[in-house]
Amino acid sequence: MSRETKKEVLTTKEAAKRLEAGESSIRLWCSQGRFEGAIRVGRDWIIPESSLEGFVKRERGRPTMNFDNSSKRTDKGRKKNIKIQDKGSG
Repeated sequence: MSRETKKEVLTTKEAAKRLEAGESSIRLWCSQGRFEGAIRVGRDWIIPESSLEGFVKRERGRPTMNFDNSSKRTDKGRKKNIKIQDKGSG
C-alpha cells in the first residue's frame, strides 16, 4: 500500500507561487477574506488548497469601460464649428 498523501493546505509562499503573485498580496487577500478557511499563523497564513480553485486575480490599473453602440457618446472628440464675425469697418 503506497503512502501517497495529498497536501490539503498551503503556506503563504506556496500559494503565491501557485497563483503567480507576491506573498504580500496573498497575505492581503487572506486578511480580506478572499480565501475561505485561511488561518493566520503569526505573520503568514495557512490556506486550504480548495480555496484556490476558481480564484481570479483582479487586473491591475484602472478598470476599462466597455460601451455598446447604444450608450457610446458620439460627440466626444468632435470640434464644434464656431463662426467668428469679422469686426471690419462698415
